[in-house]
Amino acid sequence: MTIRALRPRVATLLGAVALLASLPAAAQAAKPLETERFKVSVKGVQTTAWSYDVPAGGLCDPGGSGKGTEVMRFATGKPKVVVATRFSPTYVAFGAGTTAGPLSARAKVTRHAKLVPGPLDPTCVDPRGGGEIGAPDCGVKHGIVDLTLSYESFGSPRGVMLRDQLIDTPALFRNCPVGGVAFPELLDRRSNGKDIASAWPVREIMRGRARKTIVIGRGRKVDEHPVGRQETTIRWEVTFRRLGHARAAAAAARATATPTPTATSARG
Repeated sequence: MTIRALRPRVATLLGAVALLASLPAAAQAAKPLETERFKVSVKGVQTTAWSYDVPAGGLCDPGGSGKGTEVMRFATGKPKVVVATRFSPTYVAFGAGTTAGPLSARAKVTRHAKLVPGPLDPTCVDPRGGGEIGAPDCGVKHGIVDLTLSYESFGSPRGVMLRDQLIDTPALFRNCPVGGVAFPELLDRRSNGKDIASAWPVREIMRGRARKTIVIGRGRKVDEHPVGRQETTIRWEVTFRRLGHARAAAAAARATATPTPTATSARG
């Protein structure tokens, strides 16, 4: 009687053990995330123009006017290996493991500015005044701008985005003012609020046949207010060189060129 009573419990325990044993196998059978490796390089140019005309606001507030421009040309040096990981049919992330981190680009920045202060009333007495204005340091300077790749999976177009990644970037100019988007910032959104992205479908990123792909982003942003205007335009190129594509293509060519024995030839 005792043995018969234990049989259902033994069967239940054996079933539980079998279920636990199957869990690691199911975990191992889970499909890993799809990845693709590229060598990536970036280049581009960003131009900002600004102006203002502020009327006098009082006895010791003479107002003034000014205008200026900044042109930033940037380019990476040696291409960096970047891993693209597919998380969904419409989203891919760039950079993982040792390929994470920013793309550092050398930047050549040309900045000009001209300020014209309004006339100061000679009867103005301001105890906060005094001191000297430093000499302008406008001109051409060189620096580093850190960039990061991302993917816009919503809206239109869906594609690659290029953004700045501000990491303790020192200022290049100390006495050359600028208005609008300027070094080390990168324009990544248009006047209408839409992101600047270059269309490249996820399926082509992960399974495309092209060994080299160049994506191009363009954008413009204008800010206007009663006393001034700021306009920034940008154009950039990101070059993706697929790694391992040549070996895969050669293997496919060899497989196509090698004749497969048929049943007739095998019997002969």
